Amino acid sequence: MFVALFASVLPACGMAVNWSSEFFAPHVQSTGQKLGGQFSFALGCFNQGFTPTATNTREWSSYWIELGRTGFNAEEASFCATTDSESPEFPAELKSLNGVQVFVWGMNGMNPADGVEWFLATDASWVWQAGQGAAAVPATYVVTNANQVVLGRVDRADGHLETAYVGPERQSPQAWLAACFSDVKAPKAQWNGDADGDGAANIMEFALGTDPNDPGSVAAPSVRLTEDGRLRLELAKNPSAAVRVTVESSTDLEKWVTDAPGIVTLEETGSWVTVEQDSKVGRGASLYFRARASFAK
Repeated sequence: MFVALFASVLPACGMAVNWSSEFFAPHVQSTGQKLGGQFSFALGCFNQGFTPTATNTREWSSYWIELGRTGFNAEEASFCATTDSESPEFPAELKSLNGVQVFVWGMNGMNPADGVEWFLATDASWVWQAGQGAAAVPATYVVTNANQVVLGRVDRADGHLETAYVGPERQSPQAWLAACFSDVKAPKAQWNGDADGDGAANIMEFALGTDPNDPGSVAAPSVRLTEDGRLRLELAKNPSAAVRVTVESSTDLEKWVTDAPGIVTLEETGSWVTVEQDSKVGRGASLYFRARASFAK
């Protein structure tokens, strides 16, 4: 990692920052889904001369210098962390950083080709100032107070943030229907129709990237036990489809629940969704998963 282009050497002293979102706020993705534990947030800066914008997202990771990272707490609907340049975990090569603009970057994946959700914000006052001294009161950065949101949005009325989609160009539902059906008004071309009779409605075929006219074109999810005995489901999605895919679980095939206690979303991007039990499957226990597709509101 090269930082000498914009680092200045100061006497050994530190800076500490408490950085967070609002707690128990309705933080959501661009699809309207709540942020979950698959999201993480990072505190950092970009190499001098690079300005992140909504149009150069594929370049961000090449210029990013990370100062700290934390996960999103789904139970408290928030993230909160402290980054201290005097802590043993802080990279030694970054201790001399001074006068650089600091950003908070939220993400559920690093590769835009997968269709990811990102958030990036900064504020005029968010400047990394080495030389405060180790005893100085930590600075406080709250993302919903940021005066510059590069990607995503914030709603200061209720303190929530919203991520933005980054990935392959999304295909509109109307364009997909026109490409698949000569008569989009025909019953078989309706979203709840099943043109090829394979048991998957057209909206699910769109969401998973399968051919609605070919019964042999199916998206088979992977359901397996992990090495430590947890049940895991992995489902590939169509990253260009502007459709919300929700995984529900049930223990009796009658009552289906989203975000059930004990079920953790490990990954959720435009290309994949992975959910897993947070404990081993008990002897004789039953657990079922199903996917539901709907248009983002």
